[in-house]
Amino acid sequence: MGIRRSGGAVAWAVAGAMALSGCEFLVPEGEGEPGPTPTPAATRSVPPRASATGVPEAAPVPTPTITEAATPSCPASGVTVHMDSFVDGAMGLRATSVQLTNCGKKPYRITDHPAVEVLDKDHGPRAVTVRLRPATHDFPRLDPGERATASLTWRVAVAPGSEGSGAYLRIAPAPRQESRTFEVMTELGDGATLEVSPWDRLPS
Repeated sequence: MGIRRSGGAVAWAVAGAMALSGCEFLVPEGEGEPGPTPTPAATRSVPPRASATGVPEAAPVPTPTITEAATPSCPASGVTVHMDSFVDGAMGLRATSVQLTNCGKKPYRITDHPAVEVLDKDHGPRAVTVRLRPATHDFPRLDPGERATASLTWRVAVAPGSEGSGAYLRIAPAPRQESRTFEVMTELGDGATLEVSPWDRLPS
């Protein structure tokens, strides 16, 4: 019994000496210690692009596409006028033609000559007499897509390009209807005469 007490006392004495001497017990990795805490993956942020002045620029904002409303190609009257750019001239006589097109969806009854007005370079009216030739046929009825024509003739009254020359012609399908203005150096001055034929159907 005395020997066992002595052995136990020696064991406790050795343990105490080791503790006082600063010795540590080595524990195998993974036993008795918590494992390493997983670190979340870092998120890479892209710094804003710097401008020439060194100030970061804002991200570009998409520009919306703006679609403008299309202008109707056919006026409310259902017809449109067009003038030839070619003016035939010989011996001081000038001539050109005007076309009328039914651009609408229903028939159009022609009841008059084209309405023509001579304008100066500032779009002011010239004191030019417009003489309507008598119609020798009934005015045509135009179905959608059909066309008619009329001729304009006059004699040179002023020097070409002079201040007294008419520079534009304002033309409508008939009086009090929507008109269009065409640039034409007419060489028509105040007191001159412009002759206009009646509308006649153009062959299809």
